[in-house]
Amino acid sequence: MHIPDGFLNNGAASSLIAAAAGAVVFAFNKVQQTLFVREKVAVLKTPEGIEMGGSVVTKLTQYGKSKLFKMLTLGIFIFGAQLFNFANIQGFPVHFLGGALAAIMLGPLEGFLVVVAVLVVQCLMLGDGGLVSLGANIFNMGIIGTIGSGYLYKFFLKTYQKVSFAAGGAAFLGIIMAVIFYAGELFLSGRGKLGFGQVMFIGLLAGIAEGVLTVLFLRLFRQKENN
Repeated sequence: MHIPDGFLNNGAASSLIAAAAGAVVFAFNKVQQTLFVREKVAVLKTPEGIEMGGSVVTKLTQYGKSKLFKMLTLGIFIFGAQLFNFANIQGFPVHFLGGALAAIMLGPLEGFLVVVAVLVVQCLMLGDGGLVSLGANIFNMGIIGTIGSGYLYKFFLKTYQKVSFAAGGAAFLGIIMAVIFYAGELFLSGRGKLGFGQVMFIGLLAGIAEGVLTVLFLRLFRQKENN
């Protein structure tokens, strides 16, 4: 569902770039606090144990190393999975997003950063989605499709206490929400080539596929973690 350059007007594209940039900075700062710890390192220490001078350094914790490894591994997996398109409708590729999977396995903000990294690499190296439209793609697939799915999963899991249902439902609704924003952005930019009903039908099919694949991939990863 990458939006190419030229499909959004300047106002929509710039607004979404600003929103995406703000979300990335916020998420990065929040995640950084959980991965790193600040420690004071003494320059001199007297025989009595009194520290003199010193500086504060930021160190990656053991938890941080483990989390970063999981983020890298899942990012590579999602990058590869996104290369296979379900369909290509008038220039818009429809494929597995992986946002819900990333949010469930890593946390909403950590999953968001992984999806952002994947989108940036795809944009710069593969030309999948335009550079000017990158903000819109991050907003739709990152903020809506990933963070939104992550919190929906937590809500469904707490309410129904069934992992597969929660994961599948969150992934499905995450795609539907992303498609609604996607269609709205194109319409406001005068680029609504497909009717809203047609777009939502495509989104419905993509959402069902996303939900099924998310459950399957989640089971696969968790089986590997338990072995």
